[in-house]
Amino acid sequence: MRLLEITFLLLTFVLLIWSLKRNSAKSVVFSIIAGCTFLVLILHLVIEGWRSQMLPAYVVGVIILAVAVKRKFINRDLAAPPRSKFRLILKILLSGGGILLLFVSGFLSWALPVFQLPAPTGPYQVGTSQWYLMDKSREEIHTVQPDDYREISVSGWYPADASNMKKPAEYAENSPLYLNQVRFVHTHSYPDAAVLKKQTPYPVLIFSHGYSGMATQNTALMEELASHGYAVFSIGHTYESIEESFPDGRVILFSPSAEISESLSKARKEAEELKSGDIDAAIEFFKKYNTSQAFGRSTYIWSADTRFVIDWLEELNNEERTNHFYQQLDLNRLGVFGHSFGGVTAAHVVFEDNRVKAALSLDGGVPGGEFIDHSLDVPFMFMKSASSNALLNANRLVLEQMMGKSNNDVYIITVNGSMHIDFCDLAVFSPVLKYFRPPGRIDGQKMLKIMNSYTLAFFNKHLKGMDSPLLDGPSQDFPEVIIKTGNQ
Repeated sequence: MRLLEITFLLLTFVLLIWSLKRNSAKSVVFSIIAGCTFLVLILHLVIEGWRSQMLPAYVVGVIILAVAVKRKFINRDLAAPPRSKFRLILKILLSGGGILLLFVSGFLSWALPVFQLPAPTGPYQVGTSQWYLMDKSREEIHTVQPDDYREISVSGWYPADASNMKKPAEYAENSPLYLNQVRFVHTHSYPDAAVLKKQTPYPVLIFSHGYSGMATQNTALMEELASHGYAVFSIGHTYESIEESFPDGRVILFSPSAEISESLSKARKEAEELKSGDIDAAIEFFKKYNTSQAFGRSTYIWSADTRFVIDWLEELNNEERTNHFYQQLDLNRLGVFGHSFGGVTAAHVVFEDNRVKAALSLDGGVPGGEFIDHSLDVPFMFMKSASSNALLNANRLVLEQMMGKSNNDVYIITVNGSMHIDFCDLAVFSPVLKYFRPPGRIDGQKMLKIMNSYTLAFFNKHLKGMDSPLLDGPSQDFPEVIIKTGNQ
């Protein structure tokens, strides 16, 4: 909770308790407290800004202040009505109801706070921009409208020259997750800041969100990578992201076809029937659901989105010199990564596009369809949660087999105490999450630090040639992490 919110709640609570006294509104102390409450409310609204979690407290505060003003200035010469048991009980009930509403506001404001993202640790300031792209080589399969071509959004973070910029971007500025508390969260990146020009261009990373996720869901990770000298681009996969808002006013919500939803439910049910440890059955399962089934076809759509963005970045890097990114992107040092279904996409792109030099999956699945039997030829890191279910167990079997036949470095990072939702900024959205976690569940801020550190170490090694002890074995800084490596 913010300071003025806490102060307003406490002062309103004192007013409610004080109002139980007879002739309380006519006392000097009550007048002083009421005046302070009114002042704090105004300052809170102007400086911090209102939010819906505080609405019950606003109602109570306005009512008690209105009653105080009425009794102090309008009815000041009227004698107090005779004290009766009924009036006393009514007064207690009303004050008790007001106190309950204050506690409701206090709880909601604590449960949905104006959270803070961890500050980037790299030497560079970070800029952020957004683009809207249309791929006229592909018709949109999610609609029946003719000549409806595939459209996506791209959010970018990059080393920037933001020395003259004072206000960083809002977390929700280009995000569909415009919850009331989120609109007060500021990032550590500056909107549309100029790219910091260097003689050596920046390695490029392309990210895909989770299914029904959003391009900005891993802002903390994007800022960390950009602050260490990467140009990072995150794709909003339209119709299968939570929401995409386009400049012409169109808003496309998460709207997968019924066929996709049905195939996903069917896949989960069949995964539960797989025998534990049956690697052949697990492989056949993923082959089936990553090709012939509707949900699997989305992998090819997302992979095509990624390859389209790579093509676009090559053009952007070689456009006219007025473009901020002109000759600043090193697409010979290209990595792809993603969360959940975005991690499946990253694994998929590796086999479809030889421009990719390294890939990473944040609690995602194995490569799709026919690629599941292929050996990995580029460095790959699978960072996964410790939580377990039938689908993840089957995924784990296939990962272990892939590690054994890889032609390059493969890392399987398990974070004890983590769950699927922890591999994005949602890990720090609410302190309430820890009370719904199993014993030993990892702290959200610690989880972001682990994810940021290992992702940076992996890409530093395989795109920049910088070794890191984090990838060599257990770390005293992160005892929650178990690391398995292969073919180093």
